[in-house]
Amino acid sequence: MGLVAVDCFLLHHPVAFYLFYSLSYVFLTYYLGNNIAGSQNHTRDVKEIKVIYDEIITNYNKLNRVFDLNDPVEIYTMYNYMVYKGYLSKDKNFELSDKNSRDITLIYGANVINGQGVCRHIAIMLKDIFNDYGIDSNIVAVTMPSNVVVTMHKDDDKTIKTVDEMYDFVRKYINNEEQQKVFNEKIEQINEKISLSFRLEDKPNLIGRITGDHVITLAVKDGKSYTLDPTQSRIYKLKENDKNFLYDSETDKIKIHYAGLGFFGLEKYKNIKLIKANILLPSSSVEEDQVLIQRISKLCENNQDIFEQFYNDNSEMYNEISSKLMLM
Repeated sequence: MGLVAVDCFLLHHPVAFYLFYSLSYVFLTYYLGNNIAGSQNHTRDVKEIKVIYDEIITNYNKLNRVFDLNDPVEIYTMYNYMVYKGYLSKDKNFELSDKNSRDITLIYGANVINGQGVCRHIAIMLKDIFNDYGIDSNIVAVTMPSNVVVTMHKDDDKTIKTVDEMYDFVRKYINNEEQQKVFNEKIEQINEKISLSFRLEDKPNLIGRITGDHVITLAVKDGKSYTLDPTQSRIYKLKENDKNFLYDSETDKIKIHYAGLGFFGLEKYKNIKLIKANILLPSSSVEEDQVLIQRISKLCENNQDIFEQFYNDNSEMYNEISSKLMLM
């Protein structure tokens, strides 16, 4: 379609003609490559991984039923805890990284089990948990408003006291994977009390501004929608005066990109219309969310023995998925 449009409308504008002609071929190449890569979904190994992955998701939802979790915020909060404490990863260790990721449509979430992942893996695994639990869920692509530059310094008045709090701070405020890795390595080496602070800088990434540079999970239950960011442990709300943006206490400039979902193969194009409608539904209040987050966080801290048992019961399947993924 792009090539036809170029021939029809830009033939007499040489600069624009060659620019858009080249772009059209880039997108055509991407499209063909993506479809060829999509054939991986039908290989025997992928199907075997999918069967094991689905069994783990089913087992995980037994935990949600044990704790009688029904609200999407409750489920999201426990999932966050489980991911970052390593209970859903082989060797009980999870790292925010995509250096060994295997981006295959059917099994994006399996990367979390392999011990590494970024937003597209973490958000999709949460989506899979919701859908298996009977809660409608999809992925939403967004553009975060700016780069976050975090600095580490001594400050007795604003000291972050625990290592876990520092890790949470880095995960929440740094959307750049390399920066996250650097700070996490520094935190591991720290023997004294420090504090972290951040500032925002404009980001120059044009592609990210067009298609989105981050993905989150949308859940719908009882006529309410929930826009959940398990990667950064944040919950967003839809802006009243501009339905193209989400906001939370840190920023009100999180741009929604529906087209990016289909472009990167994270959702089928036929689902985008439904996602647009669902995201407009009413949502819970910030105060309601906080009550649930505090309650479930406490519940998690008091039931680590159950999570340990879950990990032990599923660790053999974790190792099997990891072995198969690393051979692909």
